[in-house]
Amino acid sequence: MDNLISHIQRELPDTDKDRYDAAYERGRAQARSGRLFRGLALGAIVGAGLMFLFDPNRGAGRRAELASRATGLRNDLARTAGGRVEDLQNRAKGTAIEAGIASPNGEKAPHRGNGTPVAGLPVVDDVRGANVPDDGVQEAWEAAEREAQRASESQASS
Repeated sequence: MDNLISHIQRELPDTDKDRYDAAYERGRAQARSGRLFRGLALGAIVGAGLMFLFDPNRGAGRRAELASRATGLRNDLARTAGGRVEDLQNRAKGTAIEAGIASPNGEKAPHRGNGTPVAGLPVVDDVRGANVPDDGVQEAWEAAEREAQRASESQASS
């Protein structure tokens, strides 16, 4: 009995570091065995799938059915994506029409001279030929044009 106790005491780690090292090694061994088991399971599943598809008797039919289903799925996805794209385009057009950026007949909506869209205001042509709303901007354009004309005349006469 004393011999057994002395043997056990010799096998037990003496320090916390020794205990940590022993536990670390046990954990590494368990991790390696887990990876091994996952690899074996994955290999068995892939092998069974290949055996199912390449069966000499009915494998060709299975492959043809799988190809047919894949083609059908691809067509369904393309049809769904095309419908989504068309829906988003229509929503964008509707938003642009509501914001005054575009008109319902497909032409561009009238814009102010600075490029901002006109929404719901009557439109007239300014001196530059740009469409602007009749909300006082027309008079401002004309006044600015007259000032520029006077300035260029006064510089020419000096």
